[in-house]
Amino acid sequence: MKMDLIKDILIYLEENGRPGELIRGLDLEGYSSEEISYHIKLMHECELVEARDSGIDQVFLWYVGDIRCKGHEFLNAIRNESIWNKLKNKLKEEGGAIPFSVLSSLAVKYAEQKYL
Repeated sequence: MKMDLIKDILIYLEENGRPGELIRGLDLEGYSSEEISYHIKLMHECELVEARDSGIDQVFLWYVGDIRCKGHEFLNAIRNESIWNKLKNKLKEEGGAIPFSVLSSLAVKYAEQKYL
């Protein structure tokens, strides 16, 4: 899972998304359409975003829609660069083998430590 891509998708949706609309063919610099679609699928499974499988025949394509409550919570927690870097460093320390639900909880914990 590419955490920078997940953050980029959430930021893109926050800045450009319209409630109730699906974005087709999301294009983010540095990522292939397959990488983007795969991460949208993962984000949908983690309840971060609304999304729909639009693949036809052998085409892998996911459309993305609204940010869900968990997505807003995660994005708000990682918006601060020091929190984001701390989270990515923790992920590196663990060899990238941390379940997303734990990463999300860590992000919120780091935000609480910073702001409370």
